This record gives sequence, structure tokens and C-alpha cells, in this order.
Amino acid sequence: MRAMPESVDNLRARGRRLVASHSIEGREVDLLLAHLTGKNFAWLVAHGSDELSAEIASEFTRLIDLRAAGQPLQYLVGSTEFYGREFVVDERVLIPRPETELLVEESLRVTLPPDGTIVDVGTGSGCVAITLKLERPGLAVVAIDRSFDALLVARENCRRLGARVHLVAGDVLRPIRRAAAMIVSNPPYIASHELPTLQREVQREPHMALSPGPDPYAIIARLYQESVSLLPATAYLLIEIGFGQSSEVRRIAAERNAKRTLYPGGQEKGRPPRM
Repeated sequence: MRAMPESVDNLRARGRRLVASHSIEGREVDLLLAHLTGKNFAWLVAHGSDELSAEIASEFTRLIDLRAAGQPLQYLVGSTEFYGREFVVDERVLIPRPETELLVEESLRVTLPPDGTIVDVGTGSGCVAITLKLERPGLAVVAIDRSFDALLVARENCRRLGARVHLVAGDVLRPIRRAAAMIVSNPPYIASHELPTLQREVQREPHMALSPGPDPYAIIARLYQESVSLLPATAYLLIEIGFGQSSEVRRIAAERNAKRTLYPGGQEKGRPPRM
């Protein structure tokens, strides 16, 4: 059946009816319609009787159906806000969460040398690396991801936001050959057997970015292990972890710390990367 022009009010009401049984807030209907029209919420309210084209009505129905089926809102509109900036996101990357802004905030509290380098492991959309570069433009920032598709999204965000971040394809810290002032990471930390229990929207995100496999601490352990030769005793390793994981992460850290490590310069030290 060919779509017909519809008023703003009719589309908003129809959208709410379609998502009502899926525990989706009505504001998301407005966000999708605002995305399609290029208008804000105030305009939608003030122009409720205005008719929108058949093309917009048809595309709105398609997006509402996808949202009702569990597609994340951020993928449907193609962007999300992180630390006050708009980042492009799609099915190739994890959706940045407000909780990850804490990783940025804690990183910015640390005093680093003016010519230091920050390495972001598992950069995804690049939200952490780009934010740190824009907040501390004098520092060099390297962003690593093993997903080439994710790096393409990060590159687009670098371009749009004007951030000069060095993007590197690689597994954890293997591509890095020089000392860093700080390593940050929001690694995958969900056990693979727990993925089916996640919200259906989360299950649409890249499983590679969510889970390292059966052992939820696999990447975290590698970060500690591989960072010892890259971080001087005064440097920092900041990692986002899951709820209830702090005790095991502390154990992993203590296990790595117990090993004596030969740092660059030849002086043997027992001090670990700082968390």
C-alpha cells in the first residue's frame, strides 16, 4: 500500500501505539521523527497539524518497526552524545555509555608530561580517544582496535570532530612499541555465556566489543601483562570494568604486580602499572 502524507501529530500518535507494548518511551518516537525532519521537539509540538511527505511517513514507519524489534535507537539515528559531543555510531561499534565518561574524567585528573602519549585500547567509535585528544590537544593519542570496521567509524568521528588521533589496527597492546604516559581501555568484560541474558538492544551490539569469550577477565589480564613494558613506574593504566568485578581485577593486578619486570633503561623494578 502506497504511503500517504500524514500530519506530525498523527505520526507521533501512531508511533507511540506501535512501541507501547515494547517498553519503549514515547520520547524515542519524537527523537526518530526529529531525526527524519531535521527539526527539534519544540517544532514537532508547535507544528502538529503540518503534513509531512509520504516519503517521511514511510521511513518513519520503517524506523519505528525496527525500534520495536529491538534495534537500538542510536543505530537508527546514526549518532549519540558522549562528553558533550556528537559521535557517529552504527552496528560496527559499541554504543558509548554515560558510565564511560567516568573513564574520561578520571583520565583528565591525572597530570601527564606535556609530550606524553595516551593509548586507548579497544577504541570502537573512538569516543574516549577523541575526547581525550580534544580535551588535551598537546598530547599524542593512539587508538587501537582489532576491528577494521570499528576503525572506519573512529576515523569518521576524528574527521567530523577535528581530532588528530593515530588509529592502529591490532590486538590489545601488541602494535605499541614505545612507552606511554597512560593506557586507557573500556575492554570487553562480559562472559560469552551471559550474552543471551542481556537486554535485546545490547545483544544487537558487536559481540566482539562486549565479550572476550568464556573468561570475562581475559582482556583485562592481557592489559596488565602487556602494559608492564610500556608504562614507566609513574604512568597509569585505567580500565573500565563490570559491576562486581573489582575483587577479581584486584587479584589479577596483584598477581601481575608480584612479578619483577625489567623496565626500559635496564633498571629492574617491582612496581606495576598503576590502576
